[in-house]
Amino acid sequence: MSSESRVCVLCGDTKTPEGETRKARFYCNTCGKEWILEKRRSTRFSGLLQIENQENRVSLLLDSLALFNSTVKIGELAFGFANFIHQRLGSRNVGILIIDVDKSQIHLAGYKSTNQKLERKIKKIKLDYDLSYGALVKSMTEARSIHYNLEDEPHPFYKLYADLTNTKSQLLIPILYGVNALGLITIDYGEPPDTDNILEEREMMELLTGQFAVALRNASLYERSKNQSVNFQNLHLSALTLSKLYIDNQEEMMRMVLLTASSFANTSQNKLYEKNKNETWCKFYELNRNESGMKSFSGRLNEKDTEEIFKNKEPQQFKNKLIIPFSSEDGTEFCLFLSKDESSFSRDDFEVLNAYTALTKITIDNTRMYKKMGDQKMIEREIEIARDIQLNLLPRETPEINGFNFSGYMKSAKGVGGDYYDFIVSPNESEVIICIGDVSGKGVSAGIVMATVRTILHSLVRRKPTINEILSDINTYIYYNYSEAVSPRFMTMTLISWDPNTNEFLFAGAGHGNILIYRKETNSLEIIETKGIVLGIEPNINRWSNSGTFRLNTGDVMLLYTDGVTEAMNENGVSFDDPRLFESFMKHASENLNSKNLLNQIYEDLEGFVGDREQHDDITMIALASNG
Repeated sequence: MSSESRVCVLCGDTKTPEGETRKARFYCNTCGKEWILEKRRSTRFSGLLQIENQENRVSLLLDSLALFNSTVKIGELAFGFANFIHQRLGSRNVGILIIDVDKSQIHLAGYKSTNQKLERKIKKIKLDYDLSYGALVKSMTEARSIHYNLEDEPHPFYKLYADLTNTKSQLLIPILYGVNALGLITIDYGEPPDTDNILEEREMMELLTGQFAVALRNASLYERSKNQSVNFQNLHLSALTLSKLYIDNQEEMMRMVLLTASSFANTSQNKLYEKNKNETWCKFYELNRNESGMKSFSGRLNEKDTEEIFKNKEPQQFKNKLIIPFSSEDGTEFCLFLSKDESSFSRDDFEVLNAYTALTKITIDNTRMYKKMGDQKMIEREIEIARDIQLNLLPRETPEINGFNFSGYMKSAKGVGGDYYDFIVSPNESEVIICIGDVSGKGVSAGIVMATVRTILHSLVRRKPTINEILSDINTYIYYNYSEAVSPRFMTMTLISWDPNTNEFLFAGAGHGNILIYRKETNSLEIIETKGIVLGIEPNINRWSNSGTFRLNTGDVMLLYTDGVTEAMNENGVSFDDPRLFESFMKHASENLNSKNLLNQIYEDLEGFVGDREQHDDITMIALASNG
């Protein structure tokens, strides 16, 4: 061993030490701590600032990578990283805060201190995600690191934290995935450090946090995909259970509706009201869950209370209450009331409960028909109801933003199909998601897949992932739920994200087909191939992902369509095909910029070509015209 003067970090002894070398570091036999060369000793910091050369920096990064690859659970990942930084910073307090988008809150996912009693107290912290919380939220919203003194912040939280932890200042490092903040890392200082030390420590922490952000994003996607897969598997199983129960015992079925809804969102109070057509009173079914167990009962409400209950015609979501009205085909009205004692409903809760309510409606309608109709009539009516539900899932309104007008057109075939289109506009109109897709096969099962994908899409869009990430998540659901089914299901899809402020269209394809653009200035047709792979064939579609961008100038028109348009046949078995569609689109796009009229005129051309031949597939189109 070298006779160079060394100093033990813990003992402070400068004698020639006795110890052993492990992983290129020398550890003291007396205290177990690492010894370092006297020339590396720093009286200011004992942690990251010891990383003075590139080799040791790389070693630190590799250590952190091993940590990130060891778990996909968010809680374990956050605590492990907090503990890693805590050890490397000389046992300083380290916290990891994660943004909960659903609840507009920030919760403490990981915290490490030498004081275990303090850890238990700090772990109860929850903050609102708004600017009144000062530096903590400012660092995330502005996506920049901040070093600040706690006494300079007016919010009472900072004084409480300073008194509890004896902290004078904090370094805040936002956890950034792209331009989006996932959370924040906090590092406490008992005494404010000098500027040089903060700059060096911040630089290294930002590098480590970049790696942590990727791991955190992957863990979040994994948990969300896993939860959604479980939810939608349960949805299908619940529908089968409800069908059997309703035939045998209507009241028992209503209790099962409440029990299943409660299990989806962990609710404590659950009520389902039923009001028959032309009656002023209603029946109710109630199921309550608490620590002592579960109680259920039913009863009847008077006219006044019934009127109050059924005044809500659209779903209503409050902090810890959810109201979902729906009605059956025979005019019977229902209203589902759900509430929680403490926590609030998340967007995922809202989406899965809406989907479950739709399945409940289908079950009620189908089983009531079963009692009244023969097998053939029942099947025909079932298909008609499913087709109506399919059409009701399409957008009720088309957006008109910045001189662009949207239109969608769907002509369903006799049976139920899996065509789908949608326009999803962000609350501040800063982004519009345009979607068109087609589930393989026909019938009610294809319609259910389409309805489920719509629910997943709306849930994902609110969380603001990229369109390629959305396609990947939808593929995960379809593949793991239908790839080994008796009748496997696949889906083609094109997703487009439009930014009205920049007029940039970003597209991603999943084996669906072309985007057609009529260019007014040159009176020409531009064909964009979206490519990609059909969803549900492979477990991971990332290597087939394809995306691109385009813009629409004044007078330009965009057209999306499903294969029901080009594969429509006339009585001689001849398909409409691409050339006829291109010709029809060019002709009518050059005549007017009203997207609704354009789609009607294209369909008239198609109808004239097909003649009296029966339609065998859904015909779906989307048009977007730029009026300038």
